[in-house]
Amino acid sequence: MVLSPKAGMLHYPSLFIFVLLIVLPADAQRKPIRAFKTPGNVHYEYDTLTLSAQQVKQLLLEEPEAHRYFRQARLHSACSRLLGAAGGTVLAIAVINSLLNSQVDVNTAVVGSALVVASLPFEVGYRRRAAQAIDRYNEGVSARLQPALFWRGKVVGLQVRF
Repeated sequence: MVLSPKAGMLHYPSLFIFVLLIVLPADAQRKPIRAFKTPGNVHYEYDTLTLSAQQVKQLLLEEPEAHRYFRQARLHSACSRLLGAAGGTVLAIAVINSLLNSQVDVNTAVVGSALVVASLPFEVGYRRRAAQAIDRYNEGVSARLQPALFWRGKVVGLQVRF
């Protein structure tokens, strides 16, 4: 406890500063990143914020191995999107040609389908590596006590989450 210069009396402002110095570093701990898989993409959440992949990449700079996994994941994502877009375009061209010419262009449809199918393993690799990166980052995050200070009007309090 912090005592005031007066004969052993408790000095409340000093006590408040002492508590702040202990609690604030505990509140500055890393928070976990959560990934939510959706049919079209993966959404990342940090505390209450929704993050883009670029923002997650910046957060993962703290953990070199997690950052390496996430860079690999982004490479797989780029390959998947490129092959999927190319395959979708070729399939669209095949369908439009078959509607306009009343002839089915099977070769173009097969190539487009093959490109779309080739993009699927890259998408699976992206999700797997991104999950590994998030898990590696979250290993160092403490899920135990997470004290936080809050102010509401004239009330100052300490909130502890378990």
